[in-house]
Amino acid sequence: MDWRKPLTWFLVVGIIVLSSLLAWEFLYRRPHQRQNSQVEQLIRLSPMTTVAVEHPDRPHWIPDKLEHKETIRTWMNFSFTTNDEGFRGRDFGPAKAAGSFRIIVVGECVAFGFGVSDDEPYPVLLEAAINSAADRPVEVFNLSLFGVAPQGILALLREHADALAPDLIIFAPGTDTVFVPEHVSSPARLDLGQQKYGHMLRAYYDILAQAVLYARKLGKPIVLVTPTMNSFFVPDGFRWLKVMKDFAAQQEIPFFDTTALVTKVEHSHGLVLETDGGLQRLVRYQDGNPEGLFETPFILGTEGRHVAPAIYSWLDDNPTIRPVMNIDENHLTPEGHRIVADALFAFLQSHNLLPSQSN
Repeated sequence: MDWRKPLTWFLVVGIIVLSSLLAWEFLYRRPHQRQNSQVEQLIRLSPMTTVAVEHPDRPHWIPDKLEHKETIRTWMNFSFTTNDEGFRGRDFGPAKAAGSFRIIVVGECVAFGFGVSDDEPYPVLLEAAINSAADRPVEVFNLSLFGVAPQGILALLREHADALAPDLIIFAPGTDTVFVPEHVSSPARLDLGQQKYGHMLRAYYDILAQAVLYARKLGKPIVLVTPTMNSFFVPDGFRWLKVMKDFAAQQEIPFFDTTALVTKVEHSHGLVLETDGGLQRLVRYQDGNPEGLFETPFILGTEGRHVAPAIYSWLDDNPTIRPVMNIDENHLTPEGHRIVADALFAFLQSHNLLPSQSN
């Protein structure tokens, strides 16, 4: 018997199996391990500490010119203090008092209040607004953190909601770069095929579905809140909003659209980026009246960009001109948080999700 032939087949099969294992290791398991470990690290902040953040290195309005470095510090430096569980806001503290009403906000950097002081995030302002009208004490717990993927936000809900015994859940998952790593390398995601993009959108839909199922398991109402986006945001960002909007309509879940609110405010008295006809322009609105500030030739998606470099250079040279609602592409200003809190308060009232008002 010629032993060389079966040995050859054995070696071929072994090489195929080994290659498959190596491919799985480097293309799937290790990237997912990195993603999971990153999510795990980001959803764990030390309790009872104060953290200072100085103009983080992000692809927002970071001036290229070094002489403008001080300018950034006037709008992005902030500090925050964590509570007894490593979140922002009131301590989780003792068990829920009889007769009290609890709301938990589980979300991303906007709900966390990235860029603003401890007393300025909209969950803090929402609690004050509700207590000014409610006939019993209302507590709002902010379980939001920055840089956390949607699956990490879902994990926060599952980990803490039951113990806090909320009467209402506000679920505000973003579309962070941990979940969509292509966001940084290709802001317009021009290199993503429809199949891969569709997979990510379906995964986002599934996270929303799991959050709603968990709330129903607890027997508590849930409200979905979109990430905030203005006209500077990546062009396809609104696809993610459509996923949440469509899901909320199908499941008959209350849906609060912060992006629609941002758009309304900026087109009334704010800053808007318009792209059409091979041009990109900055337009400032005052009482609904547009004023053109700057324009430059630009075709959307050029070199993977969604904002012309000349726009950012112009903004660097005019640091007092910014949107009303957003510090950058999506983080809210203090005024933006106030506007969102007031609008969300009215929304919850209109859906009869809050305690009775005092006379």
